[in-house]
Amino acid sequence: MSGTPFNSENWDYYISEQKNLCRRLNVEWVPTEPFRMVGLSMVNTTSNPFHALRHPPDNYSGWFLWTGEWNDSDDFFKPIHAMHLLEYRPMILKYLGLPAGYRIIIDDNGHEDIWLDESLLLV
Repeated sequence: MSGTPFNSENWDYYISEQKNLCRRLNVEWVPTEPFRMVGLSMVNTTSNPFHALRHPPDNYSGWFLWTGEWNDSDDFFKPIHAMHLLEYRPMILKYLGLPAGYRIIIDDNGHEDIWLDESLLLV
């Protein structure tokens, strides 16, 4: 783990970034609380591109994050608290305020692709 440990100040910074992104895209900000669970593929948390999608939140945040090829195996995603993304991949935190149905592809070179995939709402 190479990022910043959790504290409320650095989480608040990303909340501001989330709200700015949602305003730019003209969508509702739907926060992800720091202690809510996300599914993170631990195969390689440092490779590019980085993918994310959000299902409707339930007992977890709805977020699933991965690099490389998608895998349907039961152990592809590890549940972690959203706050631990500060350590693994802080660049994804500004996207965690997007509502359910959104997909994201980003990389370390500034590539950003964000789109609504309504099929994610049907789970």
